[in-house]
Amino acid sequence: GLATWADKCDFSSENAIYCAVPNDIGEYSGILRSNNISDDNIYKIDPNTGRATLIAQPIVPVQIETLTISKDQSTLFYLDKDTGQIEKISL
Repeated sequence: GLATWADKCDFSSENAIYCAVPNDIGEYSGILRSNNISDDNIYKIDPNTGRATLIAQPIVPVQIETLTISKDQSTLFYLDKDTGQIEKISL
């Protein structure tokens, strides 16, 4: 399975959840999230089957703080932890 935090995910429908998932979760990251210094990839997860599909590997490594899908489900918005900027990925 994938290891991430709930606030790095967003439901788009009953059949899809999008999550930012660290490439590597460091020791104690579950307890002390600040220990996580790994960059994220974005996965689409089917909650009915548990199947996870990698949908985006940002060209520039990024740590994602929060992830939100647009109402029309065409764009993922995320907060870049390092820059504080809101970025987007078209689906």
